Parts: sequence; structure tokens; C-alpha cells
Amino acid sequence: MDKGQVMKRTLVALALSGAAPEAGPGPRPSRRRMLVREVVETGLLAVLVFLCVRASFGTYRVEGHSMDPTLADGQFLVVNELAYARVDVGTLRKLLPFWGDGGPAERQLFSAPQRGDIIILHDPREPGGKELVKRVIGLPGEVVEISGGQVYIDGRLLQEPYIMQKWSGEKPRVLIPDGEYFVLGDNRNNSSDSREWDELPLDRVIGKAWISYWPSTYWGVIPTPVYATP
Repeated sequence: MDKGQVMKRTLVALALSGAAPEAGPGPRPSRRRMLVREVVETGLLAVLVFLCVRASFGTYRVEGHSMDPTLADGQFLVVNELAYARVDVGTLRKLLPFWGDGGPAERQLFSAPQRGDIIILHDPREPGGKELVKRVIGLPGEVVEISGGQVYIDGRLLQEPYIMQKWSGEKPRVLIPDGEYFVLGDNRNNSSDSREWDELPLDRVIGKAWISYWPSTYWGVIPTPVYATP
């Protein structure tokens, strides 16, 4: 039996069994094409990461001396602009009928401002509002009073180790409304803050100061003080 007869019988057997002859390996993509695809994918990923980071963080330059000695004039900061972001839960309830926890319609994505946080904010006295940097002192629902230059929260003295010079002014007792904050500069003798324009609405807060990156001598994470329990 010659080779031609063997091949013919094999093809007949495959046809009767319903199987198709195995195809040979297809053409492989060239190395150049694979390299181009990898470069494009890496570039798109880098752009996506950059856009996400750019939308979450901003850079700001400190101008003036209202936060001396904690922050210096000309110091550059990285600010987390998503730190106090809020989510509209009411919209989720409309989309998800089983979501019926009965809580507030709008909630913090991560956390609300905490006492001691250094924040970037829009000046509440102006419609556009230039950017200011202050420290959160009083929280919603608390009673704040300044007597003899010292801050009292709900009648208890607040120990503030970051103060450079004592301020001898007064501020009558005030109950901080829901959704608002009492903010002060660390340099109380040279700061326009809640002593002058009262409480700060949360929607005027831009973000939380996170890292100082310039000058290099100030490099590092900006600490949040731990207050002593009265």
C-alpha cells in the first residue's frame, strides 16, 4: 500500500467521523506589533493613573504668616481634595429600592473634618473666595468660647501646643451649627478666621493638607495633633 492510499483512507475516516483535520499554527503577531501594543497599553494606564491622582490631590502654596510656626510663608503643600468628599445616598436609594436604612441623604465618603486637621478652604466672605489655610478647632454641635486668648470646647480648656504667641482676645460662646466648623490660624495675632467671620460651612472646604514637599527642609507628612483629654 503506497502513501497516497493511506492518506486517502485517513481523509475518508475523518469525514465519516465528523472530525476536521487539524489546522496548522496560524501566523504569529510580530514582535514589533506586540511591543507597540504594550507601549500603548502602558501609556493609557499611566494617563488614567495621572488623571485619577490629579482629580484627588492638588498643590498649594502657603502665602502669609497666619499658620506660623506650623506652616511657613512660601511652603508648598499636597492637599487631599477627596478627604471630605460627600456621597448623595438619596440617588442610590432611587436606583436601589431595597436600600432603606433611613439615614441622611448625604454622607461622607471617607470622614468629616476632625479637630486639629489643617485644611484649605475658600474664603467664606467672597463669592469665589480665595484659598486660605486654617486649622479645624470646633466641630458641629460643640460650644466654642475664647476667654483670655484660650479656647474652650464645651467649657473645657483646649491644650494647643502649636500656638506660637498667646492671643489675649475674647470670643463669646457660640454653638456650632450642623455642617459647619470653627477654624483658627495657629498664629492668632495674625490670622483672619472664625473669630472674625464665624463658622465655616463644609461646602467651603477644599481638602486636607497632607504633605509638605517644598522647601525640602519641610518635607514630610503634616501631623494632626493629639489633644490631651481634659
